[in-house]
Amino acid sequence: MWYCSECGQKNDGRFCMNCGAEYCDNQPPAYSEQPPKKSNKGLIIAIIAIAALLVIGAVVGVVAFTGGGEDQEVEGTGIYYYVSSEEGYAAIYEDHNIQSTVLVYLDNGTPVEFLDSENDVFLYVMDNASGFSGYMRSDELVKSADDVISAEKSQETIEEISLGEYYVTNTKDSLSLRDAPGSDGNVIAKLYNGYCVALVEQTSSKYWYVFDYNSGEYGYVLKGYLTDDESKVKNGVETVKPTSTTIIADYYVSGTKNYLAIRSAPSSSSTVEIGKSYNGNVVGVIEKTNGTFWYVYDYSSGLYGYVKCAYLTTSYSEPSTTTSSLGTDEYVVTGTKNYLAIRSEPSSSETVEIGKSYNGNVVNVIEKNQWYFLVCI
Repeated sequence: MWYCSECGQKNDGRFCMNCGAEYCDNQPPAYSEQPPKKSNKGLIIAIIAIAALLVIGAVVGVVAFTGGGEDQEVEGTGIYYYVSSEEGYAAIYEDHNIQSTVLVYLDNGTPVEFLDSENDVFLYVMDNASGFSGYMRSDELVKSADDVISAEKSQETIEEISLGEYYVTNTKDSLSLRDAPGSDGNVIAKLYNGYCVALVEQTSSKYWYVFDYNSGEYGYVLKGYLTDDESKVKNGVETVKPTSTTIIADYYVSGTKNYLAIRSAPSSSSTVEIGKSYNGNVVGVIEKTNGTFWYVYDYSSGLYGYVKCAYLTTSYSEPSTTTSSLGTDEYVVTGTKNYLAIRSEPSSSETVEIGKSYNGNVVNVIEKNQWYFLVCI
């Protein structure tokens, strides 16, 4: 018996049964010595090489999973989930913890790309619209768009998640509802003075996350334009109404082309327009606020407000129908309380009303019959 010096196989023939090496005189006999020990040098080198490869692979995997830095893209999987929450929206968090920073809020039905499973509670996903990748609760995601909680069901939870109702105030034009808390966020909807919103989250010292009842959208608004007291809503200009409602004199509306605007504030802005008064209407002057606007009570509409005093006169004369500048078939509208209806056929039905003409307007008579067909000039 002998041990092969090449592979250490125990043999009893001329050739090694394992590697085929031929027996020679220097082969150690099996009965006198143990098999020759192999050198561990190659094995140690192999183990070190494998360990190095494993470390490099782990680093590459972490970089690929986390994005590797701000300038590297996260590799997608092409697998999509859909946001579906009782609140109607859900958050992407910076870490797999709801106490961590919220990167973005997503409305129900928003698709997100699945990247990896953190655990049974959180999935690592990417919102392709905003570019944010982070962690979302798995119970707020569904695999099919058909399984998304309906908008109607989301509406039912507004009262539950609301921290209170607030009103838009003091905007000169409108308040932007944005998809992110900052001026660079996309505008989702425009909110006007008096609009009511439900506060969902006091996101920062500048922006609040709200639900807008008018548009049905969630978004961020500047909190400085919100008030929880509807009676304190302002229209972007200083509004100081007289403490008295005593009428000091009656005046007539006169000289307007179409109508005299009644306003909630002494301003020419169209955003403060609350009503209309027409030539020949009587208003009760309460306060002569300044050289442009007076505060009045409009008898025809029952509204209090500011009007331009240049269109008020203490006496009113119906425009003459015999004015020399009128053509043979031209007439002046007169004597109407509010307006003269223009109709598509000779009928008193409101369903055929197609337009309006006011006292002082000139019309061209096309045909005289039981009814007149009029065209305003």
